[in-house]
Amino acid sequence: MSLSSAFLAEFMGLYVIIVSAAFLLNHDSFVEYARNFAEDISLRYSVALVELAAGLAIILKHSVWELSYVGAITAVGWLMMIEAVFHLVATEEQESKLVEHADDKAYWKVFGGLSLLFGFYLLTHGFTVF
Repeated sequence: MSLSSAFLAEFMGLYVIIVSAAFLLNHDSFVEYARNFAEDISLRYSVALVELAAGLAIILKHSVWELSYVGAITAVGWLMMIEAVFHLVATEEQESKLVEHADDKAYWKVFGGLSLLFGFYLLTHGFTVF
């Protein structure tokens, strides 16, 4: 595997682990953030533009489709790009429908737990390449 794949796996793995742990430990703050995100168009556009840039960078630099952590990195890049475009074109009502899941603690536990596992998957593969 390439150095860029290893770096992205390490970077994304650490990022996902930190954010997932924060999700699981501080659910109420993320619910409040989700509500503010849906209502504040400036915040939505700012986050979406940064996410779009990151997703496009991954897609353009790391477009490798295979059934491994390398392909997972590419898939995450595409998901980031798709999500960013959604946030750029969605109405406040459409954003609010997404926030309805925020009050469901079981949803956050499952999502946070799966994200945490995915982060460890990326991290272990990134650091074991060499």
